[in-house]
Amino acid sequence: MIPIVQYRRPLMLVLVVLLLNAALILAFVLVPSMHFELPAAVNTNLHTLFETASIVVSILVFSAGWFTFSRGGAQQCRAALQCLPCCGHS
Repeated sequence: MIPIVQYRRPLMLVLVVLLLNAALILAFVLVPSMHFELPAAVNTNLHTLFETASIVVSILVFSAGWFTFSRGGAQQCRAALQCLPCCGHS
């Protein structure tokens, strides 16, 4: 069994990142001067950029899962199945 101390540092890092993201979102929501609208051309370009990034991430997740299942071991398949609910869908 792996000691819980090994998970403390990564868990704290994830917690700090989540709190920073929450603070940033709250700042955009609560501060009226941060509300803005982008011109249509910029909005379209940003949408295309983020959509492309999301496709790249989904390809990476698929390839990681494909490689895990191709290894054939029961341990890898169990790990992949446990990670599957965390992937989500859009």
